[in-house]
Amino acid sequence: MIKNLRNVIYKIFLVTILVLTCNSILADELLVRHCNDMGGVIQKSYSCPQSGLTIPFDFCVIERAETVPLFFDGCTGPTGGNSELFYSSCIEHDLCYHREPATSGKTQKDCDTELQNSLLISCMQSTDTKPCENWALAMYRAVRMFGKLAYNCANSSEL
Repeated sequence: MIKNLRNVIYKIFLVTILVLTCNSILADELLVRHCNDMGGVIQKSYSCPQSGLTIPFDFCVIERAETVPLFFDGCTGPTGGNSELFYSSCIEHDLCYHREPATSGKTQKDCDTELQNSLLISCMQSTDTKPCENWALAMYRAVRMFGKLAYNCANSSEL
């Protein structure tokens, strides 16, 4: 009984690692593709303009002559296999966090609500709508709970 339980746990662990690795590889490919399309450059980390906090993830940075650069990292959490559908929404959400506080006064909740709506619209293209919508809502809850640091990264009047 215990040996069978260990085998089951081990198999679940291996499948989880495989899924996370595949999601990470796909996310990296999507980041590179979208970054190239937008004329950006991939950097291995990013320093927040106002706080100086360094975020140790791959980011696409788009230099702009008139202001500080735009930057995004796309979907950084699990997407339930919906990375392709969700990726543009995640980029728009990143850009909302990183430019809106200074340019239009949007709050974190405004940006998060726009993400939720965009993800749910993306799910209309899914072959399995209900699970996609569940992932969209889970991603919305995640940014509501854990997005404050990312939102504050560029909440700067310099933007």
